Amino acid sequence: MHNYIYTIAIIQYKDEILLQNRIKSPWNGMWNAIGGKKEKNESSLDCIVREINEETTLVIPKEMMIDKGIVTWGTEKDELRSGMHLYYTKLDDKNKIDIIKNNEGIYTWKRLEWILEKDNLGVAPNLKYILRNIYKNNKRYEYHCIFETKGLVDVIFKELGDNK
Repeated sequence: MHNYIYTIAIIQYKDEILLQNRIKSPWNGMWNAIGGKKEKNESSLDCIVREINEETTLVIPKEMMIDKGIVTWGTEKDELRSGMHLYYTKLDDKNKIDIIKNNEGIYTWKRLEWILEKDNLGVAPNLKYILRNIYKNNKRYEYHCIFETKGLVDVIFKELGDNK
């Protein structure tokens, strides 16, 4: 079992994903999914629910968050990988929020088609790989992102098993 200190969530509403345009590193100025860092003795699930609420005011019950695996990064030969826990949820109409701006960045809904556009350079590059796969089945995956000096080189998918 992996115990990374970071979490990230794909939050969907119809054909849109709630994204954050960060105003600090990493991914400063790029659209990415919402996430954060665990506090002492906090589970990854508790962390992502808290982070979503703190950053967007959305209150998402834990039962709605689906564990979709982990995202790791480094080079292909890295034995010690950094990573984060990945969650997914789909919201209904009454939960949708409008644009929010705070000290973390700007939050708004972006159409999935716009995010996945191959020439879209404003989105964190590994997000596209995750979004293309996350809906396929009920399995958990490790998405290992291989970066070199010129950016993202590849994302290797490894099945971790079914959701519980």
